[in-house]
Amino acid sequence: MPHTVGGPLPTAARQGREQQKYTDNGARCVAGCIPIRYSSSTVHNTPSGAASARVLMITSRNGKGYVFPKGGWEVDESVEVAAQRETVEEAGVRGELELPMLGTFAFRSGKAERQNACALKGRCVAYMFAMRVSEELSVWPEAEQRHRAWCTVEEAYSRARYDWMRQALRAWVNRQGWADQLHLVDPPPKPSPEPSPVATNGSSLDALPELPQQLPGVVSVGSVQPETPVVQS
Repeated sequence: MPHTVGGPLPTAARQGREQQKYTDNGARCVAGCIPIRYSSSTVHNTPSGAASARVLMITSRNGKGYVFPKGGWEVDESVEVAAQRETVEEAGVRGELELPMLGTFAFRSGKAERQNACALKGRCVAYMFAMRVSEELSVWPEAEQRHRAWCTVEEAYSRARYDWMRQALRAWVNRQGWADQLHLVDPPPKPSPEPSPVATNGSSLDALPELPQQLPGVVSVGSVQPETPVVQS
C-alpha cells in the first residue's frame, strides 16, 4: 500500500545534526524521493505510462546541477517520514510513497562538514523511494535556495548530478517494466581537472613571474573524488 503524505504545511527545514541517524559502521543515513507525476491519464506501468511520466528535479544549493530531494534521517522518525519531510522541505511537493523503497545507495559526500568521526570520510547511505506527487506547494522551506524542473524520465536520467541517483532512477524504471521503452543514456565521464600548483606560502604560482619548470617545495592541490556508489536492494 502507498504511504500517504499529509499534515500541516512545513514552515522551516530541520537544522543541525544532533538527531542524525548513522549506520553501525558510521555512515550517515539520508532519505529521499524521486517525485513522479503523469502528464495524462494512463495506466502507469504500461509503455504509454513511460511516455507520460514526469520526474521532478531540484537544483543543489550551490547551483551545481540537478538532484533528487534527500537529506538526513533523524532518530525520532521512520525512514518513510524522513523521506517525506526532506522532499517537502527541499522540493515543496507531497504525495504517496510507492512501497517498498527503491533500495539503499552508498555514496561519499564531499562536504567538509561531514568529514568527521561520526561520518568517516563523508560516507553516506541513501534510502530512496518513488513518490507519486499529489500536491505542489507554491511556498516551501527551501524555495529561495532551489529551482524545480519537471523532466521526462530520459531528461532526468541525463541531468542527474550523481551516478547513484541515476541508479535509483533506473531501479524505478525497471520496477515499472519500462527498460525496453526508455533510452537511458549515461552522460560522458567528467574529465579530472588538472591540479593547480600552489606555492608554499599559499599564493597561486600563476601569479608569480618567470617561474622555472620545477620549483622546490611546491605541492599540488586536487579534489577528493567520490567513491563508486554501491546499490543494495
